Amino acid sequence: MVRKPRYFGPRLFRLIGPRLAFSGNAFMKITSPCINLCVIEDEHCAGCLRTEAEISNWLGFSETERAVVMRQLEDRKRQKLELNLSK
Repeated sequence: MVRKPRYFGPRLFRLIGPRLAFSGNAFMKITSPCINLCVIEDEHCAGCLRTEAEISNWLGFSETERAVVMRQLEDRKRQKLELNLSK
């Protein structure tokens, strides 16, 4: 019996963060961090925390550029959490 490779998709990225997810030896493409809560507040989307430029250019970004954005999103999430906790 031949097993099909598993595809984890965006759910896996929410679970493990902005690291590259992999199934076996094949690395998967970094998917959009969009969670369908699309409202721009203070220059960032309230849902995914990307800027308008990052959102509009996402499909044209290389995997390296996407990885950079995903690392920046971790910092933005941390800053947002610290700001909310200090209130």
